[in-house]
Amino acid sequence: MDEILELFKQALSGAWGRNVGPLEVVLSLFFALLIAIYIYMVYQLIAKKSFYSKEYNMTLLGVCLITTTLVITIQSSLLVSLSVGGALSIVRFRTAIKSSLDMMFLFWSIAVGIMCGTGVALYAMILSIVLTVVLYVLNNISFMDPAHILVINGKDVKYEEEILTCVKQYCKSYVVKSKNVSDKTLDYTIEIKGKRNDELVNELSKQKYIDSVSLLTYNSDNHF
Repeated sequence: MDEILELFKQALSGAWGRNVGPLEVVLSLFFALLIAIYIYMVYQLIAKKSFYSKEYNMTLLGVCLITTTLVITIQSSLLVSLSVGGALSIVRFRTAIKSSLDMMFLFWSIAVGIMCGTGVALYAMILSIVLTVVLYVLNNISFMDPAHILVINGKDVKYEEEILTCVKQYCKSYVVKSKNVSDKTLDYTIEIKGKRNDELVNELSKQKYIDSVSLLTYNSDNHF
């Protein structure tokens, strides 16, 4: 029992030697699997507002375990480490990463694999907890109003000024994304920010020179 506890301490504190035995490998993979499952759940929660990919999430778990095994293998022999480095140098990864957030999770998974493989699983746990807190705070605190797309179909171009005046009245800021004008119609696509969007839509829909108004929500990283 004391030997098992000692091995657990070594796996957490970075006391692995160059001669890593089967039990040490199992412990490293055990801690890597625990943290990888944790990363899996965090990614599922964070990415639920965007394009969540279960396949990519499973890849994060696998990358963590593979990295752990590779690091342990590299420690065991200089010859093996050179072989692994040569093999990885000829690999070409062509799958595109959808967002910078996905890249961060991938790097997180690799970092945890390296830490667990070198026997500092405690550092990996601390990193995961701190990073989760930071992601949670940033994900739930918004310093700016969300952007919306306002689509306006007007009856006549001569009412252009009235339309923009109404938008200015209810929005903190706006940007005209597109404007289509014909002899009898005026179509606007405007990106707006503010907290009175519903009031704006209701006000515009009451005007006789407006045929229809649509308000769309989308994710945007652009600020104005």
